[in-house]
Amino acid sequence: GAMPRDAAARAVSTLLVSVPPLDLPACQASLASLAFKTFGFGAVAAVPAALMSHYGAAAAGARRPEGNAAFAHVASTRCCLVVDAGFSASHASPIFGDRVVRTAVRRCAVGGKALTNYMKELISYRAVNVMEEYFIIDDVKEKLCFVSEDVREDLQLAKKGPAGRLSPHRRTYVLPDGVHVTRGYVKDLESDEQRQRVEGALAGLSEGEAAAALAAASLGGGTQQPQQQPSAPGRGGAASKHAYDEQTLVLNNERFAVPEILFRPSDLGAPQAGLVDAVVQAAEACHPDVQELLYGAVIVTGGCANMPGFVERLQAELRPRVPERFELRVCAAASGGGDAAAAAWFGGVAMAATGGGTPVGLVAVTQAEWQHGGAALCEARWAGCYCDL
Repeated sequence: GAMPRDAAARAVSTLLVSVPPLDLPACQASLASLAFKTFGFGAVAAVPAALMSHYGAAAAGARRPEGNAAFAHVASTRCCLVVDAGFSASHASPIFGDRVVRTAVRRCAVGGKALTNYMKELISYRAVNVMEEYFIIDDVKEKLCFVSEDVREDLQLAKKGPAGRLSPHRRTYVLPDGVHVTRGYVKDLESDEQRQRVEGALAGLSEGEAAAALAAASLGGGTQQPQQQPSAPGRGGAASKHAYDEQTLVLNNERFAVPEILFRPSDLGAPQAGLVDAVVQAAEACHPDVQELLYGAVIVTGGCANMPGFVERLQAELRPRVPERFELRVCAAASGGGDAAAAAWFGGVAMAATGGGTPVGLVAVTQAEWQHGGAALCEARWAGCYCDL
């Protein structure tokens, strides 16, 4: 829930904080000092975000065992492998007996921030300079990017028509101008009739002639004069009264080329393994008898997991790498609104509601203990979220 505003209420409250796996001692010391000195909380528990997502999946499986086989597996075995595709990096964290296996955590230094920066570079090189427009391009990424299940096939489809004009992946994003459009949005798709009319008009033309015809008809992704249409939330009311010059970005293969670096970081020149390799290495770093339990529930969380096709691609690439005798289940983490980025929060709610048997009660450090033992006590106590196999 929300942080209590009353100092007296904070003094008797426990602050539950999600932290990255294997958080540095210096960060833990700063967290304790901030929570106790600045905000005056009575106790603090720093728990890895992956462990919170694990508790959320276990709670969902306990409520409805028949609803999701992976969640039911977590509820019964208390084991899973959490894949957190977050903002700064991605982690694969095996969890055994409600504890993160310390020596098996694997990190991939590619996350949502790297995807947005890569998209800025692509658009700036191919269309218009957007290197200073991080938040706009981040919105473009969240609304348009998807994970391809077959990159070669999608690349061929993206080449359909002159300059990819007939590609099924082609989408137009209307940029905000601060007057008529206060928040960017994706334009509606062309109808089948419109697409057939364009294909018929381009039939028999050479690629150069077709490109020239498209440019002349303002169909090449440049400035267009939209028809009058009702105003939409965040688009301003003037659009419904007067035509205006739209500032647009046209994306085609960028929609799936950008998320591809999660699975192939070498596309950016990064000498490291991708997300699938990280998952396999994390599982193989555990005892062989535990690996089947881990593959039985691969829980995907983090903002990047919200991209369409992410779970299916991870399942498809993991299956050949996992022994045939193991049942492989890959699913998005449990969250109230279906947002994988909020899975740790919902798991923290489930963890706090369970009571003292969870890490909240086992690893929480009170203010009196912190004043006596300092940062060293916090580091030792919060290490209770981990185990070794």
